[in-house]
Amino acid sequence: MGWKFWKKKEEGRMKPEEPRRTRNLSCAVSCALMNEFGREPQALLRLRVASKRVKGLEAAYFFRVFDHSAAAARGIAIESYSSLDPYPELILFTGTFDKSTDALKIEPAEHKNTSTEAA
Repeated sequence: MGWKFWKKKEEGRMKPEEPRRTRNLSCAVSCALMNEFGREPQALLRLRVASKRVKGLEAAYFFRVFDHSAAAARGIAIESYSSLDPYPELILFTGTFDKSTDALKIEPAEHKNTSTEAA
């Protein structure tokens, strides 16, 4: 038996093009929302993050923060980063995170209000 458990197989690793599932907010994102944007800790429990890898950088991610309960109330199932594309009004914050340097950049999402453009 040639058990080589110390060698990692490449076939089990996630590829950059594979969609990532939505997750609860990380500690870094939660702290940034509380400190920089004044969000209440209880309000953060409803929020989730959808992310995708930055092409060319293995440890960097684009992410979007959205209200999971608001999406569920509208009957919208958000499963990945790209599933938020048709619903930009659900996106509350966008940003990037680099795990290698622990650099976090987060900013409020910009929404185009169609009701004011028509007037």
